[in-house]
Amino acid sequence: MEELLDLKDRLRQGDIAGALMIVEDEDLRGALEEAYEPALNAASLDVAEGIYEPEALASLVDRDDIIQQALAQVIP
Repeated sequence: MEELLDLKDRLRQGDIAGALMIVEDEDLRGALEEAYEPALNAASLDVAEGIYEPEALASLVDRDDIIQQALAQVIP
């Protein structure tokens, strides 16, 4: 998770080259997969004033598609 936060900071600063040096594609995918569950839990509280449990929200989205979209935004 620390790796993902460092990556996020570098990207915010516009340091794409530095961000890409932090992790390889597979490491990045692993970090995104690791961050998925906590993000889903947080989203379940935000969506529709918390009426969805994380499991219900998970059934409404495609986990792999979300991770692929995140990868596409990080790695041009």
